Amino acid sequence: TRLHNSRNGFHLDIRLSTYVRMAWSPRLFPPSVSCCWGDPTGCDYECMRVNIGVPISSFFPIECFPISYDGKIKTKDHIKWIAKQHIREDALRYTGFFNGIDLPEDNDVLLGRGKAIYNQKGNVWMRSLVEEYFESYKEAQHGSKSQMAIKVVSVIKESGGRFLKPGPDGWWIEAEDKLAEEKVSHAFRTLKLETKTVKVPSEKDAEASTKKPRTG
Repeated sequence: TRLHNSRNGFHLDIRLSTYVRMAWSPRLFPPSVSCCWGDPTGCDYECMRVNIGVPISSFFPIECFPISYDGKIKTKDHIKWIAKQHIREDALRYTGFFNGIDLPEDNDVLLGRGKAIYNQKGNVWMRSLVEEYFESYKEAQHGSKSQMAIKVVSVIKESGGRFLKPGPDGWWIEAEDKLAEEKVSHAFRTLKLETKTVKVPSEKDAEASTKKPRTG
């Protein structure tokens, strides 16, 4: 709901975020009314910053808001979404089968790089499993270390998780077991490097480092 006085640019809004917060937890986030001065777009951006005192990125990141600050409607992501839907509809029409995944679930492990993939809940869970099995991984013979990767992949899949890789058409698709095992093996190797013991200098090295150089 919005009350707008075009003469002085005053807005009284019951924000969209209010409804989202109510649907999430009405007790924690009761309905709120906020006021601001300025043009409609400016007030829309301002309302994104008024979210129970937490940073804007916790609820509606500006880059995800469909209107730019100068009032232009952003269509780039929408056009991509339409193109993806056409790919899905064509596949179902001509083959009756489509294996694309639009939104990964929390227990899915994503293949690839970047902060968003690193922080995906499924990827965080995978790394915690790698830590859990790390001692067994270190004790295993070189030829048996791959079995630890297979074990982690099995645990994730048995719990309903999937290993997903980005497809060429913008959809996620389920990765082959070999790629999933390589992902886990890489996590084991990374953890091994991170926990590598730093060499402790010997007494002889310590004496050599403290010995003053001769002068003259």
